[in-house]
Parts: sequence; structure tokens; C-alpha cells
Amino acid sequence: MPPKPFPSPFRVGTDICDIARFNNILRSATGDSLQKWGSKIFNGLEWPLFLSKAEQYQLERYGGQSASVARWIAGRFAAKEAAIKAHTKRRLLRSHVSIVVRSVESDVEHRGTVKPMILISPPTRPVIMNTLTAAKRGLKGVASENKKAASPRALAKVAPKISTFAQEAGFQIDEPLFLRQLSVKEADKRLADVSISHDGGYATAVCLALDEEIEEDLEPIVDSGDGDPLHEPNWGDRGFGEATDI
Repeated sequence: MPPKPFPSPFRVGTDICDIARFNNILRSATGDSLQKWGSKIFNGLEWPLFLSKAEQYQLERYGGQSASVARWIAGRFAAKEAAIKAHTKRRLLRSHVSIVVRSVESDVEHRGTVKPMILISPPTRPVIMNTLTAAKRGLKGVASENKKAASPRALAKVAPKISTFAQEAGFQIDEPLFLRQLSVKEADKRLADVSISHDGGYATAVCLALDEEIEEDLEPIVDSGDGDPLHEPNWGDRGFGEATDI
């Protein structure tokens, strides 16, 4: 007989990063290229802190020391990868994982201690916009002859549900459309525990998270351009990185 399954939905993920790798990237990336690279790791909630670390790196670099920021980024990167590995039943991206600093309140012995925690965003509905709405919302790529836009025809194979929905909502088969995800309140996100460590030239992280089945293929929604924006801004969009509570 096979062994009994693990009796808990909790899973552990772990990752290790070479700090020198991130130091080399920081040395070669500047200005927009550094921000573009950073946007592949950090989401809008984390963005203000990343920018402050990038500024700190420039100051340390001129002083002949640059390892501390590379250590910080390597630790955050390892934590995100550990969180992704701990969620075996979801297709998590780094943008779904936020490394935040919170005060410990549940543990009496360590109450008031500040430590990193992980916030996991739930699956959200895709938000569809036409060019006029995308321009009104300040989305990146609108002014570039719609090079960043998709269309129902282009999405037919990679995202058939969105393609069908867009056509049913009135989009023409080759009409440019812009996709974002519905904005998520922090109260709707789930905490996961994380431990980040550094030893010599390496950063490691271990994540303990609840790994449960969650419906991800959610019904899209159309933003008509009226009222407040519905979407979570991507890097380059207006409003990206305006949150500061991390």
C-alpha cells in the first residue's frame, strides 16, 4: 500500500541565490534599464522601497561599497521564488507575491517584532480596455501605435476565453485591446510566513504557505472608462508604485 498522504494543505518552498549575480546586474544597469529589470521582480506595492534601494545603491557605489543592496534584492528574489514553489496548485508569478514588513502580533513572546512576511494576491478578473480607455487610464504602450496591444484574434489561441468575451462585449476581431488585472485590496490577500537568511555570498529563503485549490480562470470585465480605474497598474502605467504601506 502507498504511504498516507501528508495530512495538511501547508507546503514549504525554498530557494537560494548568488548575491554576486545581482551585484553584477546592478553595476551594469542604470536609469530606465535598472527600473525595467526591477519591474520583473518587484510589483507596485514594493516599488517605492525598490527605488529607495536603487538610490542607496548609487550612493554606496560611489563610496566603493555596493553589496548591501545586492544582498537585499537577492533575499527578496529568493523569498518570491520560495513562495512560488510553496504554491503547487497555482500559477503564481513574482508580481503576485509581495514581500512586506509587518509587526508580529500573534506570537506573545515576539509581539511587536518587525519581520518580513509574504502577501499572496488571489486570482483576479482580467480587465479589458479599448484604446481610448487605455489612453485615459495612462497605460503604457498606448502612444506607441498600439504595439503593446492585443486583439481578439491574437488572443484566440493563448487566451480563448478572453478572446470570446471581448468579441461578445463588442470588440472587433482585430481591434486593439489592452489587458490588465483587477485591483486587489490588501484585506483580500493571504499572508504566508517567510525566513530570509544570508551567509557569505548567498541569500536563502524558506516559505511556509497554505496551498489550496483556487479557481483561476475568472470571467473578464470591461472598463468603459467611466469612474475610477478598475485595474492594477503595471510598470510604466500611470499610478504604478504609488502605494507606500509596505
